[in-house]
Amino acid sequence: TVLLRPFVTPTSLPQKPTNVEEQLGVLQPALSLTHRFEKYSMCQNGASVSFCPCTSTVYDYLWWMRTLSKRKHQQANQDIQLWIDKEFVGLDLGEIRLDHRFKRIVADFSQRPHCSIPNASGCWPATKGAYRFFANPKVQATKMLEPHFQSTIHRGKSQEVILALQDSTKLNFSHHPRTQGLGPIANNSNKTIGFWLHPTLAVTPDGTALGLRSEEHTSELQSPDH
Repeated sequence: TVLLRPFVTPTSLPQKPTNVEEQLGVLQPALSLTHRFEKYSMCQNGASVSFCPCTSTVYDYLWWMRTLSKRKHQQANQDIQLWIDKEFVGLDLGEIRLDHRFKRIVADFSQRPHCSIPNASGCWPATKGAYRFFANPKVQATKMLEPHFQSTIHRGKSQEVILALQDSTKLNFSHHPRTQGLGPIANNSNKTIGFWLHPTLAVTPDGTALGLRSEEHTSELQSPDH
């Protein structure tokens, strides 16, 4: 028998332990987080073990920790959205829906930069929307990046010295041979295809990144900085 407060739903609870040792293992992490749970006891009825009333306080604490975590996540989403609206002010991809989709993709990818498109998008409708966005001929890299370039310039106006760091890197898409716009990036042009990327990053002398100032890409064999 588990004694709970009315607002704690069963779906928010850990799986009920089957013995005293497991119960202690479930409760101990929560108890160690605060002095409020310094003492607790277990009641044993025959062969089965039941939670005592003090256990409901622990589960209330776990519920509140989960609620606070959700609130922090929601606040983080709001902060990211505010930054996107400010960073990409003046964005114009030709259609309002494309502008909104771009900002949604930036928000999703900024929270999960290491994930694939489906994992970063979080759900199938958002994933499908991202793929349609990338396949839309109206979507161009220059239009997406230009607002960011302007924001970088604006941030740099207050700096006396700005370092423009630039380098070229090869992006290998040999495992996607049907992709259009790729070219040879090595001497074995029949096997190694992709494109060169040459960004310029604006940085202050103390190492603070201001953002990208420019970005070039080419599918020619010679890199852009040669």
